[in-house]
Amino acid sequence: MADSRRRLLQVGALGGVGAAVLAACGETKEIIKEVPVEVIKEVEVAGETVVKEVERIVEVPGETQIVEKIVEVEVAPVVTSVNVWFNQASQMDNFNDKVVDHYHRSQDRYKLEVIFVANTDLTTKLTTAIAGDAPPDAIRIGGITIAATFYRAGAFVALNDFDPDVMTYDWSPGIMEVYVHEGNLYSIPTNTGTQSFYYNGALYREAGLDPDVPPADFDEMIENSARIRSLGETTWGMEFPITPNSIGLNITHAFRKGFGRETAVVSDDGLTVQFTSDRMIEYFEWIKTNVAEGGHMPVKIIDEAGITNEFGTGLVGQYVAFPSRLQNAIEDLGRDDAKVARMPAGPYSNDLPGGNCGTLNIPVRGQNVEGGWDFTNFIMGDPENASIWAAAFGQLPTRLSYRDSVTYSAYRAATPQVDAFLTGLENGTIFYHGPAVNEVVAAYSKAIEAVAFGGDPAETLGQKEEQAQEALDQRYRRWREPVLLGPGGLAAIMVC
Repeated sequence: MADSRRRLLQVGALGGVGAAVLAACGETKEIIKEVPVEVIKEVEVAGETVVKEVERIVEVPGETQIVEKIVEVEVAPVVTSVNVWFNQASQMDNFNDKVVDHYHRSQDRYKLEVIFVANTDLTTKLTTAIAGDAPPDAIRIGGITIAATFYRAGAFVALNDFDPDVMTYDWSPGIMEVYVHEGNLYSIPTNTGTQSFYYNGALYREAGLDPDVPPADFDEMIENSARIRSLGETTWGMEFPITPNSIGLNITHAFRKGFGRETAVVSDDGLTVQFTSDRMIEYFEWIKTNVAEGGHMPVKIIDEAGITNEFGTGLVGQYVAFPSRLQNAIEDLGRDDAKVARMPAGPYSNDLPGGNCGTLNIPVRGQNVEGGWDFTNFIMGDPENASIWAAAFGQLPTRLSYRDSVTYSAYRAATPQVDAFLTGLENGTIFYHGPAVNEVVAAYSKAIEAVAFGGDPAETLGQKEEQAQEALDQRYRRWREPVLLGPGGLAAIMVC
């Protein structure tokens, strides 16, 4: 092993007679060789026994003298466990095969013990684990919302305590704005992405559209969707994600950004929910016109993963998603027909989402915080390791310079569609991740659901704004530093 220590124990030396023989012999050969002999005893070292005995001999004309006997003990390193929670069921095999095994081959101090905990269960399970003084040593979290909930509650270790320069690296746009809180970085971004436009080249050709010319703006996107819908009763031009939970803001972010920064869900000072701004209402009217009434999109509760599966059937012409869905598209439609382009420009903006990342985090009170950091830094601190992680999950490296690593350059050459995401990320902007983030985002997502099913945009947004504002006001009323293991700390985590 790389860190094995060897101890050489000299158990016998040439006595006076032997020394005289050597000294008196003018023809002593200078060739010294080692030959193995039968193991005489075993030595327990660090729980394992690895012993070899050898005799070093000197050949002298007419006789052979033993100079010394050496017992060589190979000391096995002490290996400690690092408990890691991982949150993506569909990526568990990739994580184990391409990340965990690579880490184990690269060092022999720590052994990762990986447990799957879904994002939907993370808040409850991590809160309980912290209260019971048994959190994981490292935890992978997807997206801003959950990570922000915990670091605002003081539940994560400040990572700049381990690496004082960590906030100065060449991170992609928006990342430091998202994951730095009160001057400390609490989440290490391991992979990032933005949303881009997926479309089926075969359906484009069948509808008389040029598969090499994606739509330039929202109007062309809707026109293409209508033409694809006309191909048949079971063919849909496009699908729009509708989820009545906190996922909705994330997976519809690119559509909203097309209506400009005036669609921010909370004011710049963080105090006012602004669902009913003129621009936000205009965006929701677009949803009602094109989703509820357009006839070219199905109206149903469905998230990005569900749409990915339906896109893979070849019966959906277009949708918008993150790069994690790219490999699915290629496998389902083939490399030539799985087309990806930069997100079409909206009526008011060509901005795209940025800053949303999968992260590694180190909870406070972990049993092996140093091991948690070793694994985290192994991924973040090396361009090849970071690129193995990003490519394994079909994502983008979080540091700009890591795009040019050997590993990621090879991934880009083999998967040229990824360049659409890299280009789009360059001007990425983040979405809301502040106080009462869960309640605010859930209210927004429920507004999308209601309007997609035919509700009035202004009326619906007014109702949801009131609910979100009450949650935000309550959070500010209860604002205080949490005591993590007391009732107040747990409550603070749950209401962040």
